Amino acid sequence: MHCRLVALVRPDLTLPISRRNSQLSPRLRDVITIISLPLPSQSSNPLDPTLLLLISTYLSHGLVALSHCFSSSSPKHTLRETLVLYSQTLHDSPSLLRWIPLCTQLPTKQCDVLLTRVYTALTSISNQEGTAEAVFRIRSYALMCLLHTSGSTIGSKTFWDQVIKTASSFAKSAGSNDKEEERRLCRVVTSAFSEILALVEERGNRDEFLHGMPFISFCDAWISYSKSVSSYQYVSMPHLIFPGRRCCCVKQGDCTDSIIVLDVFRGP
Repeated sequence: MHCRLVALVRPDLTLPISRRNSQLSPRLRDVITIISLPLPSQSSNPLDPTLLLLISTYLSHGLVALSHCFSSSSPKHTLRETLVLYSQTLHDSPSLLRWIPLCTQLPTKQCDVLLTRVYTALTSISNQEGTAEAVFRIRSYALMCLLHTSGSTIGSKTFWDQVIKTASSFAKSAGSNDKEEERRLCRVVTSAFSEILALVEERGNRDEFLHGMPFISFCDAWISYSKSVSSYQYVSMPHLIFPGRRCCCVKQGDCTDSIIVLDVFRGP
């Protein structure tokens, strides 16, 4: 059914069936472009709420339709290159999450429904051989969708548990005996953690997310992956204060940016 929904948008296109040694075609690239739309210029007038509703609904349904076509329940197995391109398009193009900040005039519950539906669809995509990194990036995007929902739509414990499970699943699926590759994969995780934490800090109920054992478990996981990336040094500036622990910035030796992790400090 979902593949037929894609055909409604682009009737001239069909999703390709995976074949050995097949190449990523311009046809496939055209299919995946349905999940993004050009953003309006900053100088333009605010868009009409009805138009924003149409755009957000279109983008969310495009994501749901393609995700179901790529899921394990689909009779067609997708190429590794397909999921790589899909994950890149999600993060690097004006897809749903780039549009959501423009949708402040829309009813909150309506946006929540769209975002949680997209989260469910994206997390239905399962790992196939050689797709662990792409699937991790897709699931990270799904988690970011949850962070754009309102108030109590997602609880902090449930959210941080999902973040840790997503990273753990990726680590198991993408394990490598090559040290350089292992460091690169851990860097993929720490980069995603950094993006997720930045969005958490923008939430109105961020205090709920930035305190408690679930968040501490997330920080501990971040430290674990960071140790695999490179040796690290502590920066004296504290980031957040917790009972019995403190968060501070950690700069990785081979990265240009600082990342935020939990210092292993326990007080009385």
